[in-house]
Amino acid sequence: MDHNFLSEKQVSEIEDRYKSLQHLVMMDVDVLIKEVRAYQDILKDHDKAENVRFELPAVDEEMLKDYHDVLTPKDIQSILGIAHVTTYDLLNSGEFHVVRIGRSYRISKRVFLKWLKGQ
Repeated sequence: MDHNFLSEKQVSEIEDRYKSLQHLVMMDVDVLIKEVRAYQDILKDHDKAENVRFELPAVDEEMLKDYHDVLTPKDIQSILGIAHVTTYDLLNSGEFHVVRIGRSYRISKRVFLKWLKGQ
């Protein structure tokens, strides 16, 4: 390569840094691959690897006593510990009855609890 504007030393330093960066990137990829393989091994060893589920928090009437009878999206987000966007995805999913007033959403606490308990 013709690097008329760079000295030999600068070209050498750039090449060394480039090689170092390549090495770091490959090292990170190797680490990620090892992590993925470790998780795959864990799942293979699990009796029901195909049925691995992440459970929602256990919520009952007692835990919701401080909430109004009609819940807001912020209440749902707080109760389930989910993100804002995920909350609205859930509300628009049709999983349970949601009342929409203009741009506001309201959910019956009783209906929400039944849904959460799978009833």
